[in-house]
Amino acid sequence: MLIRQNLSYPHPRQLRQLLALRLRAAFVPEPCSLLSCRRVSHHLHPLHHHLLVSVLEDHTNDAPSTVETRLVLIDTSTQSIITLAEGADFYAAPDFSPDGTHIAYQSWNHPHMPWQKSQVHVGEVVLDESGSTFTVEHIKNLAWDTKDVSVTYPKWLNNDVLIFLNDESGFQNPWTYTISTDKSFPLLSTPFPSSVFSSQL
Repeated sequence: MLIRQNLSYPHPRQLRQLLALRLRAAFVPEPCSLLSCRRVSHHLHPLHHHLLVSVLEDHTNDAPSTVETRLVLIDTSTQSIITLAEGADFYAAPDFSPDGTHIAYQSWNHPHMPWQKSQVHVGEVVLDESGSTFTVEHIKNLAWDTKDVSVTYPKWLNNDVLIFLNDESGFQNPWTYTISTDKSFPLLSTPFPSSVFSSQL
């Protein structure tokens, strides 16, 4: 469960509907009426705690082939939703840099599973003047399009360096992407012949 200021956000495994719980004396939950999509994963902006990035599955038409998945921005103060990314079949693992100026997330498409072929995206977070919303611009795709490579688990090492897993060698190994140089490199000089790193995340 994430708790910031007077808001509490239950983990998606605990609830199918995202609830914004205002921690008052009575501890009465207030459901966010616009957030009824299933399997919501979420990540709070590190500075603007009313802004929440989530992966939403729209089951309005519940046939598996028609479920739509989007990466969205939720303003918990107004319960408004803005789409940040769409078009892929699946999104996962949104993560802000510590200073909130960049965001990374993962996507993949059917029929692949994320450990078969997937990619990580890194974008610049551009806030509006009021700080009530933002857009994601200058998106960099960390992908190996010429062959089936799994690129997963994006996590920020600091404000400039993202660490992620890449199985180009045949095993999940740590790589880094540096914003200031726009370069990706394996973290190890020789790939470790095991996917032990993925089991640690």
